[in-house]
Amino acid sequence: MQLPLFEEQANARTRRGTAKPKPLMPAPPQPRVILSRAVEALGGIDMDVYSVFPESPAKERILPEYNGLTQAWRGRVWMGNVPGRSLEKWIDKLHDEYENGGVLAAVALLPARFNAHWWNKIAAYPFCALTTRIEMTKPDGSTTKMTTPSVVAYLGPQPSRFATAFANLGVIYIPYN
Repeated sequence: MQLPLFEEQANARTRRGTAKPKPLMPAPPQPRVILSRAVEALGGIDMDVYSVFPESPAKERILPEYNGLTQAWRGRVWMGNVPGRSLEKWIDKLHDEYENGGVLAAVALLPARFNAHWWNKIAAYPFCALTTRIEMTKPDGSTTKMTTPSVVAYLGPQPSRFATAFANLGVIYIPYN
């Protein structure tokens, strides 16, 4: 009678040289997928403050040409696809509206710029570091991946709901302070 240890070693020898299958990388999320997860996390969206998707489920959409920075934000807010040059102003507005009580909860899709001045304001809240680059659809229907990694930040009273909605898209970070 052969001991199980020897059987395992014999099997290991016969498998030597065969490559292990690599784990599959998740498909890159598109902004619409992230927006649908934001709906799950927030329980609905009252205001899309930089609305570029005609099918946005928000009750109120502020189009880019109407400059959401000059308007009051309220309720459950989605902020995504804000241009990089003005991003710090948008982060300041989001932070101030949330801290002053106009925004009850918010989800923001942002570039992962940990060395930017505005990052400290976002790092004070839970966020999801997406494990793959976002795939954008161009007007001609072709797709391209973003050149920088992204995070989805959550400002609100239900971080566990946010974590549940976004857990399979990346790593969830909850700040200590």
